[in-house]
Amino acid sequence: MQLQKIIGLPPSTYISDSLMLNSMPVLEFTPCYPEMETGLTLFSLKEEWQEYESLLEKHGFSLSEKPLKLAFLAENLPADSFSNDYGESFLDKLTDVVSSGAAEISQIFGSRNVKETYGKISSILSKSGGVAGMVGGGMDTAVEQAKSFFEKAEGGFGSRFQGVGDLVSGLLAGARIDFPQIWKNSVYNPSYSFNIRLFNPNPGNKTATEKYIIGPLAAILLLGLPITEDGSTYNWPFLHKVYCKGLFHMDPAFITNITVTKGGEQQLVSYNQRLSIVDVRIDIGSLFGSILAGKQYESKNRPTLENYLNILKEERKIESVRGNPQGSQSSSPTSDLLKTNPSVARETETEKGISPRVGASEKGIYDTLKTTQPSI
Repeated sequence: MQLQKIIGLPPSTYISDSLMLNSMPVLEFTPCYPEMETGLTLFSLKEEWQEYESLLEKHGFSLSEKPLKLAFLAENLPADSFSNDYGESFLDKLTDVVSSGAAEISQIFGSRNVKETYGKISSILSKSGGVAGMVGGGMDTAVEQAKSFFEKAEGGFGSRFQGVGDLVSGLLAGARIDFPQIWKNSVYNPSYSFNIRLFNPNPGNKTATEKYIIGPLAAILLLGLPITEDGSTYNWPFLHKVYCKGLFHMDPAFITNITVTKGGEQQLVSYNQRLSIVDVRIDIGSLFGSILAGKQYESKNRPTLENYLNILKEERKIESVRGNPQGSQSSSPTSDLLKTNPSVARETETEKGISPRVGASEKGIYDTLKTTQPSI
C-alpha cells in the first residue's frame, strides 16, 4: 500500500485543504548511513533509500515520493542554544602553592605575610623553653633559618621586581589572587521536538486504518529503531538529514526519542478499538556539539554559521487557497481514499449485510405523520 505524500495532514473538510497545508510546517527525513572520509570530521552521510524502502516494504507499505515528508503541529517550534564555558586558568593552580595548613597558621597568628608569621612563631617558641627542649632544642634554629631564608628571598625578589617580594610572601602566607577566567569550550545544543498527529478518517474501515495509522507509524518508527540482520543481534539505527525549509537543516542528525500516544490527547478510540488519532513525538539531536563561524573554511558536513543563516533565507511555496488544488493532487489524507472508494465514508465492515434498525412499516407510519402534522 502506498502512503500519502505528506504524512500528518488533517482530514479534508469544507475548509480549504491548501489553507491547512500552509499553516503546518513540514519536515523532510532522509535516512542515511555514515560514510568514511578524510579529515577530522571522520565521516559524512550517504543516503540509504534502498535499505529503508526494503524494510518498509516488508510491512506492506511504500513511499509515494522521497524524501519522507511529515507535517507537524506548530506548537513547539525548533529552539537553538549557543553557550560558552569559562573557567579557571592554570595560573590559579600555580599560585595555590601553600597548603591549607600554612594558610590556617597565618590566620591564627594574624599575619599577612610569611616573614611576620615565622617571626611570631619564633617569638612564642623562645618563650617556651620546655617545648624547645622536648624537640631537642632544634626547633628554634629551624624557625630562624626559615625566617632568614624568606627574608633573603623576599629581598632578592624585591631588588629585581618591584612588589614581587611582597606578592610571594603573601602567597606563602595563604593569600589568593583573582585571575580572570578563560574560555574552555563552546556548545551548540539544538532542542528539536516535533508532534506529528496521524488522523484516521474512518476507524471502521480496515483500509483507512492501515493507510493513515499503521503505515505512517511503520515509516516513522523505522527512522529510529535499531536494525537486525539475523533476528537476534541488532545494530545502529539510521542517521538522518532532517530539513525544514526556512527553519533548519540538521546534517548529520539522529533521533533521540520517539513517543507514540495512542488515541492522542483526546483518547479517541472507536467502538471496535481501532485508533482514530495517534500522536507521535519525535526528538532529534545533532552529532556535533558545536557550530563554527569560519573566515575561510565552511563545511556542508557539520553545523556552520553560514549554513545556519542560509536556511533562514529560504521559504516554502504557498499553496493557493482558492479552489482545492491540494485535493486534486490527492495530498489530503482523505481525498484520495474517497475518490477511489466513495463507500468508505458511509459504510463500515460491520455494517455490511445488517438489516435496517427501523422496519418498512414503521418508516411508513413516520412518513405519514410527518406529512399530516402541521408545521410549527
